[in-house]
Amino acid sequence: MLTIRKVQADVLREYTIGRFVDRMVVHLSSRFPEKCRKLGDSEIREWIREGMRRCRAYELKSEAHVAGFVELMFLVSPEFDSDPESPWIQMTLEDKNIPPRKKLDIVRDEIGRNDMPTESPRKRQETEDGRQ
Repeated sequence: MLTIRKVQADVLREYTIGRFVDRMVVHLSSRFPEKCRKLGDSEIREWIREGMRRCRAYELKSEAHVAGFVELMFLVSPEFDSDPESPWIQMTLEDKNIPPRKKLDIVRDEIGRNDMPTESPRKRQETEDGRQ
């Protein structure tokens, strides 16, 4: 039987995270070249690791979820999920009834549709439907 000690698991986890961060640096540099040039390699890596940390609070666990979240950090702002002008974003990300991938889809769609709306998509839809 193969036994993996905690120290070995920790090394493997750090290696896996490091590889993910490396891939994200390449990806972000191709998608956001100007921003990445301004930030520099070490700050890009800090943003990615910070995004990974914040994703845990929203139960965004897969690499795809983290990549989507970090892309939003670059696209909108590093603190897009705690922007006091758009509290609906944090509410959406914290909602346990929305599956993780759907959370990011909702946020990305709403940001794209309205250039960073300040009210929740649900509230806006109710207003449009005349239900206030």
